[in-house]
Amino acid sequence: MRLERQGGGSVRAVPKPFEPTVQAAKAGDDVAVTVLYQDHVAMVYGYFRACGAPDPDDLTSEVFLGMLRGLNKFNGGQPDFRRWLMTIAHRRLVDSRRRQGKNKIDLSEPASLATLPAEGASSELRTVEIDSDLVDAFRRLTDSQREVLALRFLADVSLQDVAGITGRPTGAVKSLQNRGLESLRRNLPAPKARLEA
Repeated sequence: MRLERQGGGSVRAVPKPFEPTVQAAKAGDDVAVTVLYQDHVAMVYGYFRACGAPDPDDLTSEVFLGMLRGLNKFNGGQPDFRRWLMTIAHRRLVDSRRRQGKNKIDLSEPASLATLPAEGASSELRTVEIDSDLVDAFRRLTDSQREVLALRFLADVSLQDVAGITGRPTGAVKSLQNRGLESLRRNLPAPKARLEA
């Protein structure tokens, strides 16, 4: 999608292929930069929230500042862009942990996982309620399992790309994913039977 300015200062969303949007953003087009931000902010913010980052708003801002600084060096399609953006996000998370002197993710407020940003969220991030049983089950995962599952399913990054982002072997990422999913299955209550009228 791209935003198109209309008479009177209004803006409307128009579908646009990814590559021309990136090229326009590289050329300094503010609207194209806004489209890249809006298309990816929910993914980045949700990753930080799922990983229990203490200040997901600031980290999300840092990621998009990093995107702006490095955009002219980026080459590739949309999957490459997502992988690149999530690599920046992962590095910001690691840096944040180092600054706080922590080696582990700190879920100081587990209830904060109960909401994640909606698709296409703008600077005022809208939220979607998530089932509280899922939040409780997610909290029971190890830090590494949470991180892998957030990258795999929230950010939609491949196993190989998660391995590259986190610096783990692909087999270790697959194992963390499988153990995390199995833990979620064990810790989620069975679906309630529907009553037929």
